[in-house]
Amino acid sequence: FFDSAWHLENFMTHIETTDAHPSTLVYIGSSCFCDATYGSFAKQLNSVHFPTAQTVYNNAFSGLSMLIDVSLPNVSFIGSQAFKNCTMLSKISLPKVQTIHSQAFYGCTQLQSVYLMGSQVCSIANNIFTGCTNLKQIVVPASLYNTYKTEWKSWTTFLRSY
Repeated sequence: FFDSAWHLENFMTHIETTDAHPSTLVYIGSSCFCDATYGSFAKQLNSVHFPTAQTVYNNAFSGLSMLIDVSLPNVSFIGSQAFKNCTMLSKISLPKVQTIHSQAFYGCTQLQSVYLMGSQVCSIANNIFTGCTNLKQIVVPASLYNTYKTEWKSWTTFLRSY
């Protein structure tokens, strides 16, 4: 696992992307890559790929203003403010997400598209996209579209089906 207690500096020295493939990676800990934890050092991170991660805890990527590309194909849980103020993030695909907590994408001003391709409706807090001033679409499976419309009342104008 990656956690803020781990000495991340040794892992991230002079990199702009991280592509982690450890088969044992299950979660990304609270404030792990947060700018408050690693300051300007973490702000240069622009791409992350964690193919085996299942959980992203609170503030894990919060404040990473250069983060553009995120690949989390197996994540089912996203904690509060996990991507808060990731101002360059323009789209995110979450094929297996089941739960997204409050303000997960707060202040992601360039976020335009969110792809939720799971086989069940994702449980959310109403304020997950607060401050996402360029949000244009939340794409969900056609088979779940009507359920999303019922359960995601605050975001129905953004819902699209595929």
